[in-house]
Amino acid sequence: MLVHEWALRHKRLVVTVILLLFILILIARHIVFPSLNDLGEVDWATTIRAVLDALISAIVVSFFVSFTLWWVSPPSQRIPPGYELPAIEISKNLRAHAANTDEWEYVGHTARYVRTKILPLVIDQSRRENSPCRLRVIILDPNIDTLCKAYADYRNRSRSIEFFSEDGQS
Repeated sequence: MLVHEWALRHKRLVVTVILLLFILILIARHIVFPSLNDLGEVDWATTIRAVLDALISAIVVSFFVSFTLWWVSPPSQRIPPGYELPAIEISKNLRAHAANTDEWEYVGHTARYVRTKILPLVIDQSRRENSPCRLRVIILDPNIDTLCKAYADYRNRSRSIEFFSEDGQS
């Protein structure tokens, strides 16, 4: 099962449990604290009005709390600040991490290097440990010109670093 599928099922379970709890609370409130009119019968209009008032209040408060947290929290980043590798160290770090992992995610270009160098290391690691390794590979869409140009610019810059570096190794 993919991690995404598990997370989606988990979210559905949480939402289902919350809805069931909400319904149970409404039933318990109606049984324990019924809204009665002058004749001793259940006053549905008062009950529904009270539930809707409470629901509107909860939504408004939740909105303001969420907005405040969103406003004051720093933007989330996938890569922590300061965790940028110089282009000359990328290959060495990829190989080191691939030889000792149980999960690999790749987002990039055509993945030629990943197919020829990294995946064999990940497969060897998986066989040595006799345990599965989760892989996720996302490659660039060659139909998106701006994306391909940005990647080409990046590659051209990283290649020039090799020419001007002291040891010239990647």
